[in-house]
Amino acid sequence: MYRFLRIKEKIIFLTLGIVGFCVLVLSILTTQQYRSLLLENTLEVCRNLSYNISRVSREELITDDFYASTRAAIDSLGERQREIRGLNRSYVVNRNGLIVAHTERALMGESVSTEELAAMQSLEDLQESEVRVERRSVLRFVDPIFVRYRNETIWMGATIFEFDRDEIYSPVNRVQNYILI
Repeated sequence: MYRFLRIKEKIIFLTLGIVGFCVLVLSILTTQQYRSLLLENTLEVCRNLSYNISRVSREELITDDFYASTRAAIDSLGERQREIRGLNRSYVVNRNGLIVAHTERALMGESVSTEELAAMQSLEDLQESEVRVERRSVLRFVDPIFVRYRNETIWMGATIFEFDRDEIYSPVNRVQNYILI
């Protein structure tokens, strides 16, 4: 009888271990897929926003003179910023690295670093990266603005969107906590 209980206990522990391991693996896979889905949705939002802003600012970036329409588009986005989950800042940079429109007006006229400008100029499509801004993790989406002229593609600037990483991933973190509980 004593030996039977030991086998029974071993089977119970083995079963609990297998179930625990499976739940852990499934929760990790689920949260990774959910995180990927949130990032994909945010990319799609950025594509739509960038398309509209790029369309408005393309001509102004060519003339490199007045940016009234570009600023109006960014200002409009700034007013609707609360409606877009996690969006912190949006801005447009011209080919010289000058910020010509920004949701924080005080930053207009500033220049991005030469490294940032070179990175932007090397992009061919919307690019996402995680950076630290003011000690916070930010998901930065940079979409280059091009103009076709005489069968040549010319880089004119970029539209940048910065999202609070923690706010974007908060639903994933809640799911992880539920799973752990």
